[in-house]
Formats: sequence, C-alpha cells, structure tokens
Amino acid sequence: MYVDTLINGKPLQALLDTRADAVYVAKQLADEVGLSYTKEEGYVKGVNARSVPIHGVTQGTPIQISQWKGKVNITIAPLDDKKFILGIDLPNAMKAHLVPYIDTLCIMETGQPCNVPAKRGIDEGNILCALQFSKELKKKEPTFRATLKMEEEPKEFRVPKAI
Repeated sequence: MYVDTLINGKPLQALLDTRADAVYVAKQLADEVGLSYTKEEGYVKGVNARSVPIHGVTQGTPIQISQWKGKVNITIAPLDDKKFILGIDLPNAMKAHLVPYIDTLCIMETGQPCNVPAKRGIDEGNILCALQFSKELKKKEPTFRATLKMEEEPKEFRVPKAI
C-alpha cells in the first residue's frame, strides 16, 4: 500500500512494505529531492536478487505523513521498481499499524489517532505490459503467456461480430 509523504518539502508516494527492514530511497529520487547523505559501507538484498552496495545513509531526515511529522534515517540504495520504501522500522517508531480492509494507516504516536488514507496502487498513469518471445516457438513444446486481470469490470462490453 502507498501513502503520500513529504520529504524535504517535496511530495512523494511511498510504498509501505512491512517486509523491508528500513526506509529506502533510490539514488535518482534522493538526488531529485535534494537529500544529502553520507557514504557508508553496506549492502542491500531484495528477494530473489543479489546483494548490491548502498550509496549512503541520511540521518534525521524530516518526513511528514498527513499531520504526523518526524525524522527518519534513510538508506540510499539502487532500487529498480519501487523508488521510496517505508520499511517496518518507521511504523514501529511512529506506533502505527496498517488497516488494509479500510485502506488506512493509523498512527498512534501522539496519543490521538491520525488516520492516513493509503492507496493500493501508485499514481503512475496507465501502464501497458507486453510479452515478446526471444526465440521461435517450437512444436510440441509448452509456451506460456502472462496476462493482467482487471479487478473492476468494464462498464460496457461488446462482443465483436467477427474475429
């Protein structure tokens, strides 16, 4: 799930990933929002990926999620698809929990709950996925095709007269 945040006064959408151990930002995004970081030795490893060295770490970077404000250490790492990841450390620090069935992040740190709307997808516009075979198809060998399933039914569906 994603939440709207402010880092260095710049609005960003962050992925809430309870499987990640820290807060991560891609180097390109860190440069775009003006995050200054110190070079540190370390590695990051994603699922089904090899370990790669990190670029550095920020200390005490101001972050705002809805009315909640705080400071966070951010690891600047080579990320490929998700550019800003809020790992489990941040919700633990802000005494927050995710309530997926109502798409909400509930922050309890201040003693009064702050309910933050969460989204199931990021606003990146429409994405078209394609599949290309790099080799010829051979007879009597299995061929696989992946497709996307829409969760919402189309408003109107017309069957063509001929295909």
